[in-house]
Amino acid sequence: MYWIKLHALETQIIENRLSNRAALSYVIANALLYHLLLYIGSDDYEGIYLLGCLSVLLLIYAAIQLNYNTYTRHGGKDFFKVYWAIGWVVGFRLLLLSLVLIFTLFPFLFYLLLNSSYAESITQLDTTLENQGFNLVMDVLFTAITYILMNRSLKRVALEKPLNKHL
Repeated sequence: MYWIKLHALETQIIENRLSNRAALSYVIANALLYHLLLYIGSDDYEGIYLLGCLSVLLLIYAAIQLNYNTYTRHGGKDFFKVYWAIGWVVGFRLLLLSLVLIFTLFPFLFYLLLNSSYAESITQLDTTLENQGFNLVMDVLFTAITYILMNRSLKRVALEKPLNKHL
């Protein structure tokens, strides 16, 4: 795996010497680097934060390996083309689902909060939502759901049995 030598990598690709197994290292490294940069951008480096960061990075590594092995074990071809395309659709569908949940649940929760005996604690909402533990759990949960859905889709594609047309 090349870290800095772009010319050597480009030459290997042009000469068709980059195997799918070798390219998998770049996909994993790219995903890990992306998430690591998100965590480095934070100003809190406490134990729970670092533990959560490590958990997410390990989850990503294991999930991409599992996705690759599942897809290739079932006879899938062109993993990376399929991986990025499925990743986009699964991620976008989860984004839309998240937005729907936020816009439908937020007014309901806000109404409950205003009409409850906890109305004076509305100012504590910000500190509760910024809690590191909450953010880490949501990150791990979203990452796990994404890769589970991708794994299921990759298996269906490899087996040439697409999802029900209406879903």
